[in-house]
Amino acid sequence: MRRVLQPNTWSCFAAAAVMVTGETLEDFYQFCGHDGSAIDTQHPFADGRRGFRLDEVAGYLAKRGYLLGGPVGHPYCFGTLSILIVKGRTYRHAVVWTGFRVIDPNPEKPFWMGLRQYQVLEIWPVNKVEVRV
Repeated sequence: MRRVLQPNTWSCFAAAAVMVTGETLEDFYQFCGHDGSAIDTQHPFADGRRGFRLDEVAGYLAKRGYLLGGPVGHPYCFGTLSILIVKGRTYRHAVVWTGFRVIDPNPEKPFWMGLRQYQVLEIWPVNKVEVRV
């Protein structure tokens, strides 16, 4: 899996989604119609920005043949591809769990990380779906 680094503090969820699909952040921004940078005083993400909502990430993945399940709290899914929501320094943070290792879009983190370095808050399994006619 190719690591995609988040360019700012509010794009970790988008970066996790494009790591799953193998696309770019630009593809994600085009799908959503924005880059998450708008100021949001009602429901701000990191740095008071709009960021990206769950429905945007789930829709992006679904359009590309992936289903975002969950959230689940059971450790049985730790063997499957998942987007994990973990405790960040100030805000919640999204990373990808490959089934064996964490890939963190934070450029300050190493490429591969162990699960024990994170406090997992939510587990969102991701499954590739093939449509047969």
